[in-house]
Amino acid sequence: MEIITKEPEEEIQLLKIPEPTKRPKQDPKVSPNPQSPPANPFVFWCYFTRFMFLITIFFFTFSSLSSTDTKSWFLSLPTPLRHHYSKGRIVKIQTLPGSSPLEVFSMERGPAGGEVVLLIHGLGLSSYSFRSVIEYLGSKGVRAVAIDLPGSGFSDRTIVVEEDVEVGPLGRFWEVYDDIREKGVFWAFDQIVETGQMPYQELDNPRVSRCLNWAQRRWAGSLIR
Repeated sequence: MEIITKEPEEEIQLLKIPEPTKRPKQDPKVSPNPQSPPANPFVFWCYFTRFMFLITIFFFTFSSLSSTDTKSWFLSLPTPLRHHYSKGRIVKIQTLPGSSPLEVFSMERGPAGGEVVLLIHGLGLSSYSFRSVIEYLGSKGVRAVAIDLPGSGFSDRTIVVEEDVEVGPLGRFWEVYDDIREKGVFWAFDQIVETGQMPYQELDNPRVSRCLNWAQRRWAGSLIR
């Protein structure tokens, strides 16, 4: 006799899948983290240029409105410079015919018949640097003369002197001839040995004057007469 047994059915547990939560809709026009536009470097330089322009105008206006009285200018100098200026004199020098004269400050000590020593300062200096040397040489019977080059000290500003220079092969020949005449034959011979060619230095500007040394000798000689 067959016995049929019925096994209990296994309970099937259904897994419930959680429903996705709905996020609130956001306005597409409004972003939670708005990105700022990149900084433009030209804006900074624009404002910087305007600022410097205003400062320049202010200083030029202030300097033009300031007093240009000679007495007030002299009193504004430090005491050592006032003493140095009072011991010297202003000499008007005309470097070239037809050019406006320059005011050159000079200071001299010593007897008129003594040996003349001309003191020329370097870049960024003036005759004030030789004040002690001038006094010492003058006490030893030497006529010491110190000047302020144009653009330095109490002298006028520098000027640009131009002259017509002949170009071409003939003009270059005369330039070489002037160099040899100014610096000597031995200098030219040394240059030929070193470089193997004629000593010629081409000027950047063919109209630049080459008579600076001549002009300095001319007005420097008038100071010690």
